[in-house]
Amino acid sequence: MVFLCRRTLVACPTREAWHILRDTFDERAEQGSRQFALRPPIRVPDLRLEISMQRDIIATMLASDDDDGPFGLRWKPADAGPFPRFVGQLQIQPDSAYEYCQLTLNGSYEPPNAGSSREDALLGHRIAQATAREFLAQIRTEIEAVYRSTTGNHLPASNLVQTIETMT
Repeated sequence: MVFLCRRTLVACPTREAWHILRDTFDERAEQGSRQFALRPPIRVPDLRLEISMQRDIIATMLASDDDDGPFGLRWKPADAGPFPRFVGQLQIQPDSAYEYCQLTLNGSYEPPNAGSSREDALLGHRIAQATAREFLAQIRTEIEAVYRSTTGNHLPASNLVQTIETMT
């Protein structure tokens, strides 16, 4: 099991971001789909190249009973292929500037082919990191777009992503 934590800045106040995210997932659930198509770029430094792979994942979110509590989150591949399975939470926290908030994803994933070679484990880790980064970017983009369209507020879109990793 490997712990994963990623954080991104969102150009939207905390309370509004929480409601937008909840409403977005409620709408997806009503349409019968909580599936995201992600194309995470995977960097392979030893080969000095970057590959892009498309994998459909099924992401399921459960809102807390609290109005500002974290969302439960899990994702798995839509098909049976090797892909990290993640269980954790997505939390929206205030930023030092009122107009922004922080979207934090933390939890753990089970690497595909557990017990395989070090290279396979490293590639699995890169896939999990890239998937988390892509997932947060997609959620951030949706929140900012809805916030801009409903308020007319045109804060600069955020693209800052911080990564905190711990392997256990």
